[in-house]
Parts: sequence; C-alpha cells; structure tokens
Amino acid sequence: MSLDNKSASSAEHIDNVDKTGAGLNAEHFAVHTKEHTEALRAEYEELTERMGPQGSNRLLRKIDYRLPPILAILYLLAYLDRGNIGNARIAGMQVDLNMTGQQYNIALTLFFITYSVFEIPSNIALRYIRPSIWLPLLIFTWGTVMTLFGVVQNYKGLWAARFFLGVAEAGFFPGAIYCLNIWYQRHEIQKRVAFFFSTASLSGAFSGLLAYGIGFMHGVGGLEGWRWIFIIEGLATVTIGTACAAMLPDDPMRAKWLTEDEKRFMILRSTFNSEQFQDVSARGPWKWRYLWEALTNYYIYLTVIQFWAVSVTGYALTYMLPVVIRGLGFSTAISQLLTIPPSFCACVACLVTAYFSDRMKLRMPFIAVPITISIAGLIIPICTASVAPVYFATFLILIGINASFPGVIAWNSNNLVGGWRHTLGSAAQLTFGNLGGIIGSNVFIESQAPHYPVGYGVCLGICGACIISCFILVFILRSINKKRDRMTEEEIYAQYTAKELAAMGDRSPLFRYTL
Repeated sequence: MSLDNKSASSAEHIDNVDKTGAGLNAEHFAVHTKEHTEALRAEYEELTERMGPQGSNRLLRKIDYRLPPILAILYLLAYLDRGNIGNARIAGMQVDLNMTGQQYNIALTLFFITYSVFEIPSNIALRYIRPSIWLPLLIFTWGTVMTLFGVVQNYKGLWAARFFLGVAEAGFFPGAIYCLNIWYQRHEIQKRVAFFFSTASLSGAFSGLLAYGIGFMHGVGGLEGWRWIFIIEGLATVTIGTACAAMLPDDPMRAKWLTEDEKRFMILRSTFNSEQFQDVSARGPWKWRYLWEALTNYYIYLTVIQFWAVSVTGYALTYMLPVVIRGLGFSTAISQLLTIPPSFCACVACLVTAYFSDRMKLRMPFIAVPITISIAGLIIPICTASVAPVYFATFLILIGINASFPGVIAWNSNNLVGGWRHTLGSAAQLTFGNLGGIIGSNVFIESQAPHYPVGYGVCLGICGACIISCFILVFILRSINKKRDRMTEEEIYAQYTAKELAAMGDRSPLFRYTL
C-alpha cells in the first residue's frame, strides 16, 4: 500500500500536495496552527509506522551512499590543496622562490584571512543558489588557482595565489554542513561530519605519499618537483571535484532518485528534527538583523574557543609536520612518508568517536576527552627532543584534534534551529574559528627549530581553554534545559502560538539543547 494513501483523519488536516514536476509543495509543510502542526506530526508518525525501522534505515543508507562520499572526496581535495604547501616547502619551494624571514608564514596567513571573511557571504549565497550549482563553481575556481601555484616566480606570486585560494575554498565547508543539515536529523550529523572530515586526516597521508611520488618528476618539462605538486593536484581538483559536485543532491524535493513517499518522509523527518516543529518552508528574505543575532550569540563564541583548539593546533601541524619530522634527522623523502601513520590513526579515531557521540546523543565528553589526549601529546616535545617520544607525540596530537573536531561542529549545529539562524550561526562559528589558522600558521617559528617552544606552548594553552569552555557551555545549556523542563506544554501554548514557537527556533521553551 502506498504511503501517499493517508487515512482520512490525517488528510482532512493536510493542505494540498503538488506531485507534478518539481514534486512536493513546500507550503504543505509550513506551520500555521497548533492543529496543523499536530496533523503533520500524525502524518509523520503514520509514515514512520508504515515504513518501519527497516524501511527508514534503508532510506538513510540510500542517502548515505550519495551525499557523504561525495562530500568526503571534495573535502579531501580541499584539504590537500590548502596543505600541500608544507610538502612543497621541504621539496625546495622556499629556496627556489628566495623566501626569507616570515615570508612563508605570511603566505599561510593570507589564506586564512580571506577563507574566514568569505564564509558568511558564501552561506548567504547558498540560501539563494542551489548547492549543485554553487559548490561546483567554488571547486572549479580553487582547482584553477591551485594549478597556477605551479607557475609562481616569487613570494609575491605565492602570496597572491594563497589569497585567492582562501576566497575560493571559503564556501565549501559551511556549504557541506548546510547540505548535511538538510538531509539528516541533529543526532545523526556527527557521524556524517566525521566521515567527510576524516578525509582531512587521510589528506596528511595522501599528501605525503603524493609529494613523495611527484618529487621524482623534478626536471620534467623544465619544472621543479614542487611545482608539479601544485599542478597535478590542482588539475585533479578541477577534474574530479567538478564531476563529483555535479552529482550533489540539493534537497529531498528535487531528488529524482527518491519516490514521492520517500520525499514526504524525509521532509517531515527534518520538520520534526528536534523536540518541536521546524518550519522547513520558511526561507524568508535576507535581513541584517539575522546577521546581528548570529554575531551576538554568546553561545557561538564558546564553541569558537573549542574550534580554535582544533584550528590552531591542526593547521600548525598540517603545515609543520613534515618540517618537524625532518628536524628529527630524517631525509626529505622519509619525512614525507612518516606523516602517513599518525594521519591514518587520526582518521580512525575521528570515526570511532563520532559513532559513540551520536549513539549517546552527547557532544561535550567527546570533545573534552580527545583534546586532553592532544594536551598530553603537546607536553612531550616541550619536555624532550628525543626522536621516538616526539614522533609518538604527533600521534597523540593528531588523534585528539581530529577526533574532537566533528563534535565541535555538531554541537553548534545541533543547538541552532531556524532558517537564517542556523545558516548564519554555523557560518559565524566557522568564520571566527578559522581565524585560528592565522595563529597556527605563525606559532612554529623557524628559528626555534627543532624544539618550537612557542608553537607547542601556544597550542597547549588554547587546548586548555577549550576544555574550560566545554564545562562552562554544558553548565549553561543544562541550566536552560532544566528551566524549560519546569514549564508544561499547556503553559507554553497558552503564551505562544504554534507559528511563534516555530519562528523562535532553539529559543523556544519546547526545545532542549544537546549537551
């Protein structure tokens, strides 16, 4: 029996549904009254019962086969393209471009300035331009810029290339989070974020392996080996990235590979993504007050401190890991290869942590504990310069920051509800969080090699601040949840209409924050 054949009791409350051409009419799912909300919930419960657990899981797997793998490939390319400058550096780029002093660090910094500044504008654009159009445009642009890295002739050319790479890459990660929140419920997000973010861990392995192989092309076409690193990886991004992005699904309404029944179920599933109704049809026009609300949300800034623990430490290690390992006495080729094992272990830790975090519907412990592991790793090189302990420390550091990062993103995303509020709140976290990349790009000072006391010390301090912010945030959110628990549903509906509650998003007394 088709799921569209709803019972008469539900049908009398439900608006008409357009099943021609574009599929379902979004207005059908818009909130009007408490009765309409209850009717939609009854429809959702009926669909859920008819599909059963097996049907629901089968539908999620269908989505899992299409969306997260594409995002994973694209994020791998993005991380390779922004991090391969570290491999190019030890392959001779710094010498060939006659770079001195802080010129290399400035090149790293320029990327993060534009990368951070353009994240909010990119997410605003994504509210008007479909992901299957916007994201391929970004990928083609940054792949082209990456290819042009291979023809720079001096440090100024490198600066310009890094500047425009930041502009082009800025929109991808917030766009990916935006896509995941369209398709998944809030306690399903971290596993999917971890799946594609874990490719960032693998990028450390791939980057070292690719740089090792491409290094043998030195002299081909009269070009140095480090130039071929940029050219080949840039062309790969343009080719593979554009093809993958063209297959990105926009939303359930436009997914041709979903039946009408499955579309209805997925939209209603997003509608009742939390304890309260979410008006998935409420896009509304842009208003500057939405941006002001995002920028003045104190909760976001506590998650930004957590983000910094990852971005400062993560980017510092991304760019400096090959150099740090080489400083332990290994050759350039061996240094490239030795970046692979810690990156692989970090990938596994990322996936395992996310699985248990979603399963338990908790975020804070799965951020604080991994960061504690990173702190242990950061202490080791401060205390000793011996090869084995320092190399082991890179495992601990990378495992901790990679395991915690999906939780940082998911915690913020889980607790932001409502069209523009979620779009801008997520982008604001990424904007300010990625500014940590500027710090991470400059704390490992070349003159302090191989001990880097400032670099490890700064990372250690920010990781400590992360743990403190975790405890402060969970205390605040638990207090708000307890206060809302004291209100009955009858008292809430006596004060607010269903439409007002839906518009309030996470500020609604019906909503409970994830801890």
